[in-house]
Amino acid sequence: MFFPMGNFHVPTTILDVAENVENFGTSNWFESIRKFLVNEFNAITKKKNQEVIH
Repeated sequence: MFFPMGNFHVPTTILDVAENVENFGTSNWFESIRKFLVNEFNAITKKKNQEVIH
């Protein structure tokens, strides 16, 4: 939805928001986006490092 995944997986936090729209404004969106980006960059770095080793 907000962060399309290659495996068509919807992040749990997005499902939580969809199920409880009243609490949408209380979410820490900055932290959610930061955590997502850090995880993505770590996954890319890990993949690139494995390519260099092989």
